[in-house]
Amino acid sequence: MATRKPLVLGGGGHPEQLQTGDSLDGAGGAKGVATINLPAGRGVLEWTEEVAAAAVLATDDILCQLAPGSDADENTAAMIDLTTLVAVAGAGTIAFTITLSIPLSGPVLILWKVI
Repeated sequence: MATRKPLVLGGGGHPEQLQTGDSLDGAGGAKGVATINLPAGRGVLEWTEEVAAAAVLATDDILCQLAPGSDADENTAAMIDLTTLVAVAGAGTIAFTITLSIPLSGPVLILWKVI
């Protein structure tokens, strides 16, 4: 059984670098918005959460980035000090792992697309 290597996009502390115009637009596979919920309290520096994504196969590669937010959102891409964001496809799921430079809690929106 072959081991799949996750696609890693580093933010370098500047998540807006990941938002390069239409990187998630255009033809292709399934895409969507996922919300991961970082535990309340002091916040975390690393968190992994699996979300349902019915159209995703375990053999898929996933491109992901922080979703642009609105002023009403608790955590927006411009305010998150992102180190890495990794997406690993499963059968009908995506496991997102986020690492941060500064502890964070609450919901984080992620755009994803099968590539």
